Amino acid sequence: MMKDYKITDFIYSSEWFSALPFLTSVQTQWMFSVGNDVNLLAAGLNRVDRGSSGSGIFRGKNTPIGSLFLFGDEMTNGMVIGNVSIGGPKNDYSGNGEYTTRIITKPRTFTLLREKELDRMANENIELPSAGNTTRNFVKQICHGSLCCTFDIKLSYDNPANKTSVQYKAVVFDGDRTSSAHNTKFVQGLQVCGLVMCSNGSISSCGPPAVNGTLPNTKTPQPKVIFDSIVISGNFTNKNSSALPDVLLWPNPPAFPSPPDENSRGEFLIDPRMVNFSSNGMDGVVSLSLQPNKKIISCGIFSRVYSRDARSTTSGAQHSFAPFLATLLPFFTVAFYSRVNAS
Repeated sequence: MMKDYKITDFIYSSEWFSALPFLTSVQTQWMFSVGNDVNLLAAGLNRVDRGSSGSGIFRGKNTPIGSLFLFGDEMTNGMVIGNVSIGGPKNDYSGNGEYTTRIITKPRTFTLLREKELDRMANENIELPSAGNTTRNFVKQICHGSLCCTFDIKLSYDNPANKTSVQYKAVVFDGDRTSSAHNTKFVQGLQVCGLVMCSNGSISSCGPPAVNGTLPNTKTPQPKVIFDSIVISGNFTNKNSSALPDVLLWPNPPAFPSPPDENSRGEFLIDPRMVNFSSNGMDGVVSLSLQPNKKIISCGIFSRVYSRDARSTTSGAQHSFAPFLATLLPFFTVAFYSRVNAS
């Protein structure tokens, strides 16, 4: 739709079940909007007791204000209000009327799912700095299937004497993932070059185990690792595919409301202007670089390969599977006014 019909504005509603390391709800919504440089209004059912939450207004890349969203571990009724330019991001936001609000009904434990394909990924530990050597470089190429990813990472500790128990891994995946809905199994082609947080050197400790299985908040002790630079690139397939940037941060103090509510869960998304993402459609080379950051839970390049998609019903019959971004259901496309409410 975006390429053939030049569509730039999308509305999407769902009951999304967040999974680490690459598919929490607002993380995926941000990925779609920033990677394609389009507007997205996403309304997610807030049922934290069932592992579902996440709504927001996402306005593409290089916007001076960025994204407005609600994501946390309380049962809430919430509203997001923001300015959106029809016809795609135009960098003309005044900042007036930017607001998020919510009525908290009950705090809940937000249990995160773990992406099953994580155990099949090629992976390598990123050696962390020691107390005597607080800077470390990780430069390596890792391959899985036909995908080869190059990592150039520089990291340090902001407080070597008070290190938290954490490990990071570089991961690469060229294969498929499987999900189910309404007695139908969906097989989705996938390629990933990424950096993920783990609790130790085992791949089984990556994703939810690294955050004790639940969504962290601003009061949870964060890792002391500083990523002074991150550059990731790979030779992704360019046949009927969509490679996008994917970043999830440890929660930061929220930008809205202002001043921040001390009980707020905080921001999990990076400012789009701090991400440099490029894709060469001719040869399939895709690259991602981030400005220095010390709150990384995961980051990388997440590519859906639609040509590998298939589905099977309970009868086992095979059908072609209409492409959709990441694990998103098809978007409903709308034109909307320059001031939009999403709840």
